[in-house]
Parts: sequence; C-alpha cells; structure tokens
Amino acid sequence: MHTSGLSDERVLDAFHTLESFTLGYAWLEVGGFVGELPESAPFVRSNVPPRAADGRERYDRCLRALLAALLPA
Repeated sequence: MHTSGLSDERVLDAFHTLESFTLGYAWLEVGGFVGELPESAPFVRSNVPPRAADGRERYDRCLRALLAALLPA
C-alpha cells in the first residue's frame, strides 16, 4: 500500500477497512446474520438461492471493489 502512494494514515485506514471486511464476511458466512429475523426476510441465508462457488467468488469480487475504492488508480 505504501508503494501505491498512500500516506501512513491512509495505509492504516485501509488496513482496518480490509480487516473489518474480511472478519465480517467470514463471520456472516459461518454464523449468519445478527438478531432474530423472520424466516420470510429476503436476506436470511436460507432464502438466498445458492450458487456454485458463490462464497469465494463473491468475496473476491467484493475485495477487488473495496481495494479499487481504497487505492489510488
């Protein structure tokens, strides 16, 4: 990140953002969503149709988008 021209403060911000994203993503994959939700809620995992290799592909896609937003072009 330093080689991309970010200041020390922006590198630390980017690291914390990526860390939070990764830990949050893993937590949702393993534990699900917070709170008591009705089964009819559209975002309850059981209501989302599975796709092949969905978790890894979605994580990679989201990570690329997050890095594009954090790092200068």
